[in-house]
Amino acid sequence: MQTNAGSLYICRSWVAGFVLLCLFAIPSHAAESPSPKLEDEIFRIQDLAETHVAESIKQLNELKQRLPANTKLEDQRLVLGALISLYLNDDQRELARKFNAELSELGKRYKDDFSNAMVLNYQASILIDEGKLDEAKTVNEQALQLAKTVKDRKLTRRVNNTAAVITSDMGDFDAALQFQIASMEALDNNDKHDDIPRINALNNIGTIYLNLKDPKMALDYFDKGIKIAESVDAQNKMAMLTLNRGVAFTDEENYQEAIKAYTETQAIARKISDRRSETLAVNNLSDSYYRLGNYEQCLRYAKQTLDLAEKLVNEDLQASAEINIGLCHMGLGDVTLGAKEVEHGIDRLRKEDAKTEIEPVLGQLASAYEKAGMYREAYKEIVAQLKLSTELFKSDRDRAVAEMKAKYDASEREKQIEVLEQKNQVQSIEIKNKGLQRIVATLLTLIAAAIALTILFFYRRVRETNKNLE
Repeated sequence: MQTNAGSLYICRSWVAGFVLLCLFAIPSHAAESPSPKLEDEIFRIQDLAETHVAESIKQLNELKQRLPANTKLEDQRLVLGALISLYLNDDQRELARKFNAELSELGKRYKDDFSNAMVLNYQASILIDEGKLDEAKTVNEQALQLAKTVKDRKLTRRVNNTAAVITSDMGDFDAALQFQIASMEALDNNDKHDDIPRINALNNIGTIYLNLKDPKMALDYFDKGIKIAESVDAQNKMAMLTLNRGVAFTDEENYQEAIKAYTETQAIARKISDRRSETLAVNNLSDSYYRLGNYEQCLRYAKQTLDLAEKLVNEDLQASAEINIGLCHMGLGDVTLGAKEVEHGIDRLRKEDAKTEIEPVLGQLASAYEKAGMYREAYKEIVAQLKLSTELFKSDRDRAVAEMKAKYDASEREKQIEVLEQKNQVQSIEIKNKGLQRIVATLLTLIAAAIALTILFFYRRVRETNKNLE
């Protein structure tokens, strides 16, 4: 079983999403902004977090301890949001919960709807990470309602982003697309700090295309995201995008390219100590080797995945590792043991209502039964897969995808037009400046000529006067 980084981007994007959201949002109780010096420091730590998460957490904790007792709400909220983001990014959910509770107290004390919406959205992110999608959806709906009252662009973007992930993971792609469109429309094309959220938006769209079985379109969006990530040196976003590229290559049955992509993800993840991306990459390497029929390598990487996932305390990745271990055992001839391991992993996914992850596993299990000559069992799994696939892929998905693509392409064209208009304005100003320069040069020439003639006239007059005097 392979996994993508679609539902996991939330934790990675908190630093650039909610941190930046805190920086520029106007709270409900007063029209104040965080202190400029503190904003600059958070931006610096945000950049550091792209490559050194542990160091950025250390520096942010030190920054929080230095805050005076009378620090205003906006500054407290900014630092707390940054800390929660970084702890989520590093899979330290308990510490994220601790600081989210502190942020909740802050929201209650000041009756600040903005802080309260942030708390709910962080809570939804933690629930997604735990596989509790129904609970996450309920909490996120409350955040969406509060965001409507706050009417802040970045808050609107964030809560819709989270809603898109939840509905996509639950198999409601039409709703996921609508939420993602709403999130993208809240992006500021002229704000350089929106680069990371824009990467996440491109990744989200690509992930939805993966779920819709269109890997070619998915690769297009992942490649767009990679270009931006490279330009801003966003290493953990690169890990996310290269991993998802591998998933797209796998869907195209281009397993060698998939292995290259996962190996790149693994290298980036180890370099920046991103444990989750490393676990995902190892898990997907196991899946790729299984598809190539190399069951020994498959089993080796699957066991590594289980060990890493247990350290992360991540149920979803543990389920994926168990499924891969089971499939490898079936491939090696121990069908009874392997089938039990696969079924146990599927049961874990059912508890999380992760339909989009269960559907391809049923196909893999059917294929494994077929190779073992157990055709009745294979038929049973194929029927179950078709039923779930029909449930997931509704008839109106093409309309929703077309609408999303049209809106996004329109947005891209608008940005291109804006850039061209800016270039035209610059060229127009340059032409005007050159015209003014020519006029000034002509005037200077005329003035110089007039001065020369005047000097010549007075010189002749002086000579005539001197002659007369002689």
